Amino acid sequence: MTDVNQFMQKIKANPQQRLLATLTDGVHLHTIECASEQDFERILTALSELGVRYEK
Repeated sequence: MTDVNQFMQKIKANPQQRLLATLTDGVHLHTIECASEQDFERILTALSELGVRYEK
């Protein structure tokens, strides 16, 4: 989660910057690949806790 934490710190430090999602009506997607189902679930949980997980 280091990359996500660093990104969020930069956004908080520079509130005038706009998130990429503002250019795509609030949606920005990535494909993830995991070594195990446990890793996948841990990633989903972390994204949900950060409030950045997109669910239909």
